[in-house]
Amino acid sequence: SPTAELTTQSWEVCNRVCRDLGIKSTFLDRAHAAGSDFGSVDILLAQPLRLVTLTERSRISLKSLRFLVVDEVDRMLDLQFSDQLDDIISQVSDLQVRVQRALFSATLPSHVENLAKNVVPDAWTVKIGTANTAVDTVTQTLLDVTNEFG
Repeated sequence: SPTAELTTQSWEVCNRVCRDLGIKSTFLDRAHAAGSDFGSVDILLAQPLRLVTLTERSRISLKSLRFLVVDEVDRMLDLQFSDQLDDIISQVSDLQVRVQRALFSATLPSHVENLAKNVVPDAWTVKIGTANTAVDTVTQTLLDVTNEFG
């Protein structure tokens, strides 16, 4: 996930779903990065830079990784995150085991879609609705608020 807030929100949902299934999950943040045993989790949620930093410091190994899921790929493949994502993808590509890759985004501009094809060249694409169009079931209203009190 591109932000700490989104990573935390995703983990909260993941934890609720996985808890009763015996699947252990955690997320990387400053507190967890310091002393956690990441080898004992089934699902690790992270921002790219945190994950790259901990792999470079040998605190986390991606050797037993089987699934790589990138959420908000439209933001992750922009210039701000592309270097970190490239580093993660190259680590995954060097593994002896084939890692399943999944990219998710609510919006996917064509230039980002082309970049995504480099990450997952044999990808299947699922599109719901028509690209670059507004949904006709949403009504938008502009409310002029002149001050905070009324």
